[in-house]
Amino acid sequence: MPKILFVDDYYEGFEPYLKKEFGEDNVFCVKEPNISNINRMIEKEKIEVVLLDIKFDIDKNGNSCESQDLGKDLLKKIKNKFPDTPVIMLSSYAREVESEEYNKLAEGTQQKPDNVSNQAFYQELSRKINLLHRIASIADWDEEMGFVVGDNPKMIDIAKRILHGIQFGVKNFLITGENGTGKEKIADAIYGHSNRHGKPFVKVNTSALPEPLIESELFGVIPDYPGFHQPAGMIGKFEQADGGTLFLDEIGDISPKTQVALLRVIQDREITRIGGGQPIKVDVVIICATNRNLEQLIKEGKFREDLYYRINPHHIYLPPLRERKEIIPNLYGKVVEKSEKSIDTYLRNDVKEKLMNYDYPGNIRDFENIISRAIAYTSNSPLMAEDIIFPHEKKEALPTSTEGKLIKEFMERIDKEEEFTLTEIPLKYQPQVIREALQDEKGNVKETARKLKTTHGALRRKMSDWGIRGRDFKPKE
Repeated sequence: MPKILFVDDYYEGFEPYLKKEFGEDNVFCVKEPNISNINRMIEKEKIEVVLLDIKFDIDKNGNSCESQDLGKDLLKKIKNKFPDTPVIMLSSYAREVESEEYNKLAEGTQQKPDNVSNQAFYQELSRKINLLHRIASIADWDEEMGFVVGDNPKMIDIAKRILHGIQFGVKNFLITGENGTGKEKIADAIYGHSNRHGKPFVKVNTSALPEPLIESELFGVIPDYPGFHQPAGMIGKFEQADGGTLFLDEIGDISPKTQVALLRVIQDREITRIGGGQPIKVDVVIICATNRNLEQLIKEGKFREDLYYRINPHHIYLPPLRERKEIIPNLYGKVVEKSEKSIDTYLRNDVKEKLMNYDYPGNIRDFENIISRAIAYTSNSPLMAEDIIFPHEKKEALPTSTEGKLIKEFMERIDKEEEFTLTEIPLKYQPQVIREALQDEKGNVKETARKLKTTHGALRRKMSDWGIRGRDFKPKE
């Protein structure tokens, strides 16, 4: 069991129960909100978790005073000296433990019971402390989280923030970052580590839904609604996700009308289907993501400030790949391992140096496309520096592998033969052919569909299946 410091001016009632739960020798108590004494105790006893009350009826010298909120200041000072020591904030008032300020700084909050012998309180504390102890002992963050963390401090902080948010019981997450940074991977990790794992996980790309359809897709439609093509009506994404998690991607692109409807649902956790009917309660964790600057959109009057604060109690910002290049070796290994082609995962120093010296305007998807193309076109194993061709480079890749030569041949036939279409190409080669065509057409999906002699909808479906996005091939301004 970890060593725990309990800072509370009324600790005497809780002390015997804390010692029973965590062990006689593992619990230390401090009455006064005196930061010098608290820091000294943390250092001397090698404290691993601090339980800190928010309100105190005594001052730092132990003299009685009017009740005051000293927890916030103490928390900041503890974190300043011991940034890696987890702190769980305690209060008798629900509104205080739900405060966004504590959510951002502390690793947990919990409401104190009216009855100090309430066993549920100590069991919940134990659950949170055990999780914090486990987080501190994680050695392989990549394996734990399911996305590449590497040794980058920002990414380790993000991984911890995800786990802390889940521990807090956060119901609304906001993930922001440039295109291609891996926001959906973060959403997957939130779902995968939550107690809702195994329950519904519904993903919605809101920007892909036309305005007339978005509310029916999200909230559903009553049966026999005039003009609706399904007489039985439709269950919306919120109802589909009931009991589980809903991921709303591209939230910064939704219209003002949809923002109003979404705000009401997030506030009340209930939806009304298009056409009326009784409100339907939904129990969902909502994860929103966007590449847009929502604060700037608020200033421009394009995004509601009240909605922003509703979706943003637990914000995770994903930095661009150029700011976390330490993860490139790990990322390289993951991409090579995923390849259908058998190739040595060893990263040569010359290849590493070349990869580290590029800024990846399209971020992780940009990196994945570059490595996938290199693998497709070469017979080298492991990859050589000359296999790595960046989008801005004028020279053409010279295919040395059978697969690379085939893809080049397919691209030439697509251009020259009227009857030769995407569907004529074996399925295993189609993803790379689509990437090549998107590269040629600068990310324009309609023009790419025309080039490959397929429909826009069919190409979109294939791109979705293989995780290919047109925007990743657009020239960067």
